[in-house]
Amino acid sequence: MPRGFLFIVLFFAALGHSFNTEDHLRILASSRWQGQRAKVALVLSGGAARGLAHVGVLKSWQEKKLPLDLIVGTSVGAIVGALYASGMDGAEIDRIIAGLNWNEIIEFRVTPSRILNLNSIISSEKMGDWMFSHMGDKKFSDLKIPFLCVACDIRTGEKIVFRDGDLIPAVRASSCIPGIFEPVEYRHRVLVDGGVVDNVPTDLASAEGADMIVASWTGGSRWLSDSRSIIAVLTQVISVSGTVLSRRQLEKADVVIEPDLKDVSPLDLDKFVQTSEAGYDATVKKAGEIEKMFLEKTLEKIKAAPDK
Repeated sequence: MPRGFLFIVLFFAALGHSFNTEDHLRILASSRWQGQRAKVALVLSGGAARGLAHVGVLKSWQEKKLPLDLIVGTSVGAIVGALYASGMDGAEIDRIIAGLNWNEIIEFRVTPSRILNLNSIISSEKMGDWMFSHMGDKKFSDLKIPFLCVACDIRTGEKIVFRDGDLIPAVRASSCIPGIFEPVEYRHRVLVDGGVVDNVPTDLASAEGADMIVASWTGGSRWLSDSRSIIAVLTQVISVSGTVLSRRQLEKADVVIEPDLKDVSPLDLDKFVQTSEAGYDATVKKAGEIEKMFLEKTLEKIKAAPDK
């Protein structure tokens, strides 16, 4: 297909004319156009149990055959993103998590004799074992889709970005809520949840050369509850502290998927089915906008490219 013809097809598609969008996506997915089409990044935010809505987002994304060239995740978004990037499909991730017994992988370590010496409430060992059972000893270079995740060095306050090396230590670091899970010591750093410093890292997607950024956002303040439990307070503090930064980061996204999670708190692991369905439905509603934006961004990229 000559470049000029592709330009015309995309022009009319972006205007909403009679060409079928799925046909355009199929054309652009072919290897011939990989260098010319828009590079699409999906950024998955933190949000604890609310962030499991990303499973439904990816399930719908895959069913709609939306283009995806990069996944960036923080906290629970790093876990879900790593599973998908490693080759699991959205429906499979949904099935596995729906059947998960959280009591088997979340081990509370609070006892009267140890409480003053604890560095965390929950051991992350079993969570690490669970990750290994589904991702093995993969490295970032083994992934089917390029993937980045974010953690925080608790000693320096730095935002640490992982893009190479062993996958599971990076994902564990990105998802360990300080005070709840024990910090991860990795690469001579003491690391905690990436949501502390960046709960929706759209800037990383841009730095990696993404032409189009879609953010799946499961944070926000609407869920804030009156609970005074230690875990509720800690997760709430992280969310509130990052709200202003998250708003700025969301402004950098071309499309924001925001599932309806008003009845789901960060602790509602038992509401996974509802949470995942909310992510799925929100993505279905945004699919047309994502497709149109992708065609427009590709058109812009082709127009800007020098003639050969």
